[in-house]
Amino acid sequence: MRFVYRFVCFSAVLSLLPWAFNTKAQEGRTVVAEAPPLAWPGWLLSLDGVQLKIQQGVDQSKTDYLRAVYYTQAPMTQIQTFYQDLFTTNDYRIVTAGLETGHTMAGTSQNAWGHVEADNYPNGQPGPYTMIRVDFGRSVLNGPIRVSIKFTAHPQVSYGHEIRHKHNLPPLPAPRRSAGAQEKADEWERKSTEHMQKYDKPVAPRPRPAVSWPAWLVHIEGQQLRVQKTSSSWMNASYTTNMDSESIRAFYADLLSYNGYSVDPVFSGGSRLRTGSSADHMGSVRGVSYPNGSPGPRVEILIQFRPVNMRGSDLPMKVDLKISGFPADEQ
Repeated sequence: MRFVYRFVCFSAVLSLLPWAFNTKAQEGRTVVAEAPPLAWPGWLLSLDGVQLKIQQGVDQSKTDYLRAVYYTQAPMTQIQTFYQDLFTTNDYRIVTAGLETGHTMAGTSQNAWGHVEADNYPNGQPGPYTMIRVDFGRSVLNGPIRVSIKFTAHPQVSYGHEIRHKHNLPPLPAPRRSAGAQEKADEWERKSTEHMQKYDKPVAPRPRPAVSWPAWLVHIEGQQLRVQKTSSSWMNASYTTNMDSESIRAFYADLLSYNGYSVDPVFSGGSRLRTGSSADHMGSVRGVSYPNGSPGPRVEILIQFRPVNMRGSDLPMKVDLKISGFPADEQ
């Protein structure tokens, strides 16, 4: 009880810390100069030069913002380059920018997310500033790209000497670079963009190989299986049996190996003497075959087994059999 009491008291103290800190932050925060007007720049357009529909809102930090959203099929590297050039031309400093690729179930890669963020200090640093952040991404392969542009305005603030926390402070001034260093940075950025251009091109998902149910993949007691075909590359069947888990594991491991499959005992429960639980009688056996040689498309057969009643008797056992086809290199 003593431990619980101390924990509760400590938790109560922790719960008061954010309130106390925010109170001090408000006391130590002084607005030196008001934020610039929250007005959407006339030059901030879509990639096609179209005026955008602007909406106003308030984010979690209680900062007012203006936002516009549109969709495009343009390459992501083109979107990134367009807004970087647009911001630079209009005296905005690029704070951060980048692109990331995403992987699909078919194993293909394509540019999936990107952003460009820039700020402008109309009266120089330190001082009030505006910030623009462009986020763009797609949710499906070759799908349309959603572009979200957020515009915010921030005052110049000063914090008391006792405040050490740096959240919500204006961005630090950009470090001065020599002409040579700037040239190297520009060259690195150019090469990075060129590298990402190969992920802009539309790609087709690699088709999964078709599968068929082997005549030798049978019920452990010889009874007929009811096979279901989910797609051309996925089939499954299931049944219950009074055979124990070790017999099931051994039977299918030998069956797969005999028919040319590489056998991987993914998981096999330990001896009942260890814990005596039904979970000890769970297990899986997987077989992998490369019909055209490795590397290449492959067929996997997965057998999973467990007690029907996980909280009761170890028998009967439920056995699930699945056959799946995978394209080359997909894990």
